[in-house]
Amino acid sequence: MMIFRGQRWIGLFVANFLAVLNDNFVKNLACFVSILWIAQKQQATVTALAMGSLMIPYILFSPLAGRMAKTMSKQRIVVWMKFAEIPIAVVASAGFFMHSVPVVLTAIFLTGLQSAIFSPSKYGLIRDIGGMDSISFGIGTIEMLTFAGAQVATIMAGLFADHFDAFWFAIIVMSIAVIGWLSSLLIKATEEEPVKNCTDTINPVLFIINNFRWAKKIKALNTVVFSLSAFWFTAALLQVTLIRYCPNTLHMTNTQTGIVIAISTVGIGLGCYLAGVLSLHKIELGFVTLGAAGLSIFITLVYLLQPEGIMFMIMISFAALFAGFYKVPLTAWIQQQVQGRQLGEILAYCNQLDFIFIILSAIALGLVESLFGTHHLFLVIAVMSWLMLIETAFLIPGVFRRFITMWRPNR
Repeated sequence: MMIFRGQRWIGLFVANFLAVLNDNFVKNLACFVSILWIAQKQQATVTALAMGSLMIPYILFSPLAGRMAKTMSKQRIVVWMKFAEIPIAVVASAGFFMHSVPVVLTAIFLTGLQSAIFSPSKYGLIRDIGGMDSISFGIGTIEMLTFAGAQVATIMAGLFADHFDAFWFAIIVMSIAVIGWLSSLLIKATEEEPVKNCTDTINPVLFIINNFRWAKKIKALNTVVFSLSAFWFTAALLQVTLIRYCPNTLHMTNTQTGIVIAISTVGIGLGCYLAGVLSLHKIELGFVTLGAAGLSIFITLVYLLQPEGIMFMIMISFAALFAGFYKVPLTAWIQQQVQGRQLGEILAYCNQLDFIFIILSAIALGLVESLFGTHHLFLVIAVMSWLMLIETAFLIPGVFRRFITMWRPNR
């Protein structure tokens, strides 16, 4: 089957999907259920702490994750981190049984830590499993499964919050954790020799500075890294904007709002998968300009035309689809350009900046919404998208030229 291209991918793809599923299921269920255990005035604080507990580890522990991916077997790290989900699931289950917000938040923090360590090794294994000619396919598929896992987890959390108790939650998270660990044992990869006597810093601030300096050795690498962080700023801001805009401005029900958010998530995932498959055995840089242009145009139309109902959903779905086309070639480009074990550290550097930008998107949300209103958040997203288009088209060598030439016959 095309989706797996043989059994070599199954272990990594299944392990990744179940990791995302478990992470987001625990986080979202905590937001749905734990607010029932506390006073209403504390609910917003608990929701913010749950989100922060999952994100902060990426900023603090990405340097450690990068060093581990550089100095150890990435396949072994993936297996260890998947096994770590099992005791974390026990902690989360205990928290729900006891109705304890601190215990549940501890489980979410541990989940964030596990995910932060897992991520650079997971992405670093893509070219070790499929080789250089399968980078785009591997990244496109793993990104598609990531967004799919997040969406399924959100739906599952809503259903469990309404219909099931802590016992069934424990059964589900333990089962997902065990199956995910078993799937990681199927991963077979040809890795390069780990770096010995590594003295790279694990200080989060120095880590960013050192990798920013190192990235200058490869032309446009920092531009690509920051372009990907801009993608996550835009994606995170769009999702939260939809959560607020749909019920408050378009007067949608919770179900309709959920459908719009699902459309946006599935759209990005589908765009990622199509970009990976259509790239064939190369990195199609032309998709970067195509994706950024499509995202910019549709979000700008949403802001200017203020569509409602079906037309709003169509525009959001196309914006999300093009966003997926934007992301995959840039991530693949990093894998192609950064050689050897340094890739693990650069992937950790990307993760760290991505989550900083996600936090910045939350700050932008609060400022813009309080000063100008929810609708103007689409203007912020549109401006960021046009900047992403300009930055990638003119500062990354070959991107805009490839966009022009890829439409020619026998390209």
